[in-house]
Amino acid sequence: MSSTVRTDGNGRKAFEAPRASRGGALLSLSLSLLLVTGSATAAEPTFRGGAAKDPARVVGPEKCGECHKSELATWGLTHHAQTFQEMHRKPRAQEIVGKLGGSRIKVNPYCLTCHYTEGMRDGKSVAMWGVTCESCHGAARDWVDVHNSYGPKGTTKETETAAHRTERLAKSAAAGMIRPQELYRAVSNCFQCHTVPDEELVNVGGHKPRSEFELVAWSQGEIRHNFKNSADAKNRPATAAHKRVLFVTGIALDLEYSLRAAARATKAGPYLDSASQAIAGARKRLQAVQAVTPLPAVAAMLKATDDLVAKAGDSAPLLRAAESVGTAAKGFVAEHDGNALASLDKLLPAASTYRGTPQS
Repeated sequence: MSSTVRTDGNGRKAFEAPRASRGGALLSLSLSLLLVTGSATAAEPTFRGGAAKDPARVVGPEKCGECHKSELATWGLTHHAQTFQEMHRKPRAQEIVGKLGGSRIKVNPYCLTCHYTEGMRDGKSVAMWGVTCESCHGAARDWVDVHNSYGPKGTTKETETAAHRTERLAKSAAAGMIRPQELYRAVSNCFQCHTVPDEELVNVGGHKPRSEFELVAWSQGEIRHNFKNSADAKNRPATAAHKRVLFVTGIALDLEYSLRAAARATKAGPYLDSASQAIAGARKRLQAVQAVTPLPAVAAMLKATDDLVAKAGDSAPLLRAAESVGTAAKGFVAEHDGNALASLDKLLPAASTYRGTPQS
């Protein structure tokens, strides 16, 4: 099967998804997604990526590092951390901001939205760190103390009762914490930024349309911080079973957020072209998954995007498809631990392709 690009009635390029089998029932799930709506304008982007959206609720990575010392040390060596010291010095970044009519990168909304984490200083919201713990796990003001409290005075993590742990985790989640076990919610924050869903930033600023982001390769490289789940407190790689779940979930989220990115397009150009190509690419990878391991969730994703045409200014069908893909992705994560998906191993990226070197 091949994808085609044709023009709509106004002469604009439009992506036409390849035809796929109509087989496979849609999952009957009632989950819904928060829609990313609106379109980018020259004045300021309407999109804000990651989970640390409210600077007043951000506590900063040092607070997390009071307990998660190894994780904090690992984070400090990543591009996520170092962007705070490095990105504003890069000529390419300065060129992009200049094209958008700005100058100072650390105060420019196009840059703040994904490259920095803002906190409050002297009553004002300012960029204080790069991409931090809270960018994935949620602004922590309302949950960090609950998360760190193991019971009455003198109780440690090792002596905490099972009942208290259950209550603690429930309260933390209710207050906004996104735990690693909530794979879909946590990983969606990656794709919110790495799909670069801002038309003005790409078409006018000349920013790269998207990262070549593959979830297994990126999560098992320099940002790997699997100390907690390693019996010997070492930063062990994910299990083969978990990597299988990461693989499918990553493709699903790439498709979902590429659809959401395309829905923001108002005109033909590099931004829409890139989003359209990403939709086609994600579908092709899902078809490869389905060929070796037929899954109802993947069938639902393919059906939701079958015969879909991405047209500038026509967001409704793209957002409907994104919702369906997201719902199916949540269902897949809920139903699979990866142990029965060994046939996917032939599709997983090799360790030699991992993004950066993990710390031990």
